[in-house]
Amino acid sequence: MASTALDGALREIARLGGGTVESYPQDTEGTRVSASFLRLGKNHWVVTRTVRPCL
Repeated sequence: MASTALDGALREIARLGGGTVESYPQDTEGTRVSASFLRLGKNHWVVTRTVRPCL
């Protein structure tokens, strides 16, 4: 389901003119997640993708 939502979001970004998209993936399976999980730290990744506009 998540990949379908992501594909739809990327298509919509392209339709609206494209741009740079950032993601902050974090594997939380099997762990408790506190409210501070959105903060970036030394063990976190930033993933970027440039979406081209639809013509």
